[in-house]
Amino acid sequence: MRIGIVGAGAIGSVVGGLLTKAGQDVTLIDQWPEHVAAMREHGLRLSGTCGEHVVKVKACHLHEAQAIEEPFDAVFVAVKSYDTEWATALAVRHVRPDGVVVDFQNGINDERVAAIAGRGCTSPAMRRARTRGRSASRSASWTVRTPRGRASSRAS
Repeated sequence: MRIGIVGAGAIGSVVGGLLTKAGQDVTLIDQWPEHVAAMREHGLRLSGTCGEHVVKVKACHLHEAQAIEEPFDAVFVAVKSYDTEWATALAVRHVRPDGVVVDFQNGINDERVAAIAGRGCTSPAMRRARTRGRSASRSASWTVRTPRGRASSRAS
């Protein structure tokens, strides 16, 4: 399964990193140039409740997404709420006709994603999925997964 993740912040990085570590074909698409460069050069560092890992990931900057030729089977939208519309439009552009767009934003933007992607392109079961715990980006290419209520976004 080819998976695209639009937004490689805290949630997108943990999910993308762990799926990649598990052998899935994942591409992280992000708007922070230093983060993309650091992931490419050093790998994605994950720590906290998910364990300590450095995962070699495929990462591209937003402007590089136009070169993606093979569509994804699933695209996760994992951006801040104010970026939902453009991120979903990008996801729709890169998902297979029979693929799925997954709102990975704690379920609060399901309707906004469905309005752009179409209800037939979103997965109700996956849209209702919730994560347990929190994640925080510590610095470029480093994300920490913490127990619920203990996220910290202080850069180190």
